[in-house]
Order: sequence, then C-alpha cells, then structure tokens
Amino acid sequence: MLKNIKNKFIIWIILLIIAIVWFQIVESKKIDRNSYVTLVEWTWYLYKFEDEIKLEKNSRERLNSWDTIKTMWGNSLAVIEWWDGSITRLWANSELKVRENEVSDNLNTIQISFDLEKWKTWSNVINFMWEDSYFKEYYVDMEAAVRWTVFEVNLENNYVYVDKHEITVTKDNGDSIVVPEKKPFDIRTFSFIALQKFLQDSQDIIWSELNKRMDKDFFIKLKWKLGELQEVKDNLLELTKWIEALKWFENADLVSLQDSLSSLNEKTKEELYAKVLERYQWLNFVSVNETGHYDEKLKLKKLLVALSGEADQKNLIRTTLYDLKQIELNNTKAWENLGLTLNFLNDNKEILKKLDINILEYLNFDFLPEELKNQFKNQYEFVNEAINIWKGKVIDSASKLIDLWNTAKDALDKLRDSFINK
Repeated sequence: MLKNIKNKFIIWIILLIIAIVWFQIVESKKIDRNSYVTLVEWTWYLYKFEDEIKLEKNSRERLNSWDTIKTMWGNSLAVIEWWDGSITRLWANSELKVRENEVSDNLNTIQISFDLEKWKTWSNVINFMWEDSYFKEYYVDMEAAVRWTVFEVNLENNYVYVDKHEITVTKDNGDSIVVPEKKPFDIRTFSFIALQKFLQDSQDIIWSELNKRMDKDFFIKLKWKLGELQEVKDNLLELTKWIEALKWFENADLVSLQDSLSSLNEKTKEELYAKVLERYQWLNFVSVNETGHYDEKLKLKKLLVALSGEADQKNLIRTTLYDLKQIELNNTKAWENLGLTLNFLNDNKEILKKLDINILEYLNFDFLPEELKNQFKNQYEFVNEAINIWKGKVIDSASKLIDLWNTAKDALDKLRDSFINK
C-alpha cells in the first residue's frame, strides 16, 4: 500500500514539474527583467559611468550595476523598483550607488546590494532570500542583510529601524547582531535605543508615515498584479490542483513527506524545489490578514520545508512566526488564517523547538478571546511545549543566579567570620 502511494506521488510530482515548466515558458515571454528608478517628486540625478543625467518629476530610467542616484534638496523622492519586485525609496539629499542587481528568471537566486552614501532609505523586500540569495544595504562601516523585511536606514539621525520582521547588521570587523522589528538600533554605538527615547528624539516621523502610506499602495498593486496576471493565476491554480490531488498531503507530517520525497532522484527533487520556490516567491508578501492566497502560501511553504536543509527550514518557520505577529484582532478572516498558521507550526513543532524563541513574543495569548485562547492551548501541543521550554529556560537561568548568589553569600559570610575571629 505504501509503495503504491509513493509511486503515485512520484507520478504527480513529474506531472507537476512538466505543467509548471510549460506555464513558465508562457509567462517568461511577458516578464520585464530590468530594475528601474522613478522620480516621484522634485529633481534627481542619475550617474551612469560618470555621465550625469538630470531628470525631472515622473521620469523613469532603467537601472544598472554601478549606477549612482542623487536626489536634490526640498521634497525630492525617488523610488527604485528592483526586478524581483522589491522597492527602495530615497528621500531628499540622498545618494545611493548600486553594487549588484542580479536576479534569476525564476527568482530562485536574488543578489541585490547597494551603498547608501548620504541621508536615508526605506526598503520593502517582498521575497524570501534563499541559500545564496541576499538583499544588502551597505552604509558607514557596516551592512544590513535581510531575508524578507521592511526597514529604514537613516544616516541623518544615525539609526536603523525595522518596521517588519528582522535584519542582520554586520560591521566590517565581523561583529554581527540581529535587529528585530520595532527595536531601533544606533549606528554609532552599535547598540539598541530605548523605544520611547527613539520616538521622542530620533525617528523621522514624516518620512516614516510617508513610507507606510506608500507601502499600503505598493501592496495593493502587488495584490492587483497577482490577481490580474493570468499566467501567474493559472500557475497557482494548477499547482494547488496538483498538490491537492495528493490526498494524504494535507495531513502528512514532515517525516512522512520527507520520506516520500526521498524516493525521488536528486535531479527531480532539485527541479521540484526550484519550481515550488518560484511559485512561493509570488506569494511570499501575502499577509495572514488577507482573504485570498494565504492558504496556497502555506501549502507551498509546507512542501519547501520538506525539501530544505535545516537552516532554511528554521528561516521558513521564523517567517511564519512573524505572520502571527501581524494578526489583526478585528479581522475575522485573520482568525481563520491563524488556525491554518498554527496547524502549520504544529506540523513542524520539531523545527520550532530548535529555534531559541519565546512563542509569547509572537502571539500574545492574553489578547485572544478566552474561548479561543483555551482552544488553542488545548489543541496545539507545540504551543504548550514552546511555552514550557521558554519557562524552563527562565527558571533555569533564575536557578543559576540564585546558586551564584548563594555561593557569593557563603564566601562573604566566611570572610566576615574570619575578620570577627581575628
């Protein structure tokens, strides 16, 4: 019986690859593989191999490696549309030089990097950076590397701020630190800034609010594009159909899925990995609060987890934890997607255990309705396990501190007694 299931699985996978390759050929004919920079307001200069090009409002130019963009004073605002779909905005009096601008046709490899020479940028990175992929911003003597993040680098007020998810900041000497969302980071001291102090003294409120408004429009365009591109829509429907044809797939745990995938030869597995990742990239930006495509996103992610090594498995689970953070309590669709998300995490609880995280930082159960809170805590084994592991770490740390205090106290008592006895 098991052998028949595996044979059917192999047949479906082969058909899946053939179907997606065919759709990819059709789709690739209509894809623009260039990055562009557009002036939204005022004036800016584009330098191409020392040639200065002055451009006015609404100008749009193709962007290449080693191009330099300079915005002028006033209300200048330029927007870079990277070929992978991500964007970077430059405020007035900013200067940015492109280092790398390489993206594979199937989005499996993304290598984008640039230097911020002056002032400030805001980047919204929509794709998941896989293996050799990266999106890096260099500034002063350090770099910010991201996997799927909305973040700001501000050289005027000397801070880095992550609006969503996290970045890794690395200095030239190799010192590195993970900067999570909503925890402002001081570039000069290479340390975190108290949030209240940051909001009062450092944050550029006008720039931040402008970008948040523009990000809303940006995501509306992404959703429109996802719905309107027939090739993409057909690909998603086709992929979902093939996956759902595997009747056991929805309920298969990670071990069973990996066992079945092990029946495939390496070439077929690599092809499947590449095609599923390409489809997943189209959906990576979809929010847990959205009414469409979120379930497809989790199905693709489930297959990617089974196909990935431990490092990428952890990163995929970590991005799902950030989905929990974005839950809107007044959104009924979000509650349905919350159930899907918790099911996904429960299926991958062994990977979750390997992450040094506190689940309560991602989903505050105190804000859940009492009935839903009890349901989740009773139903999802991994939640209780994660909470207990975290509590265990706190208790263990506390115990060690108590032991250390008792040891020090004993030493002080002995020292005091020795003086008294003298």
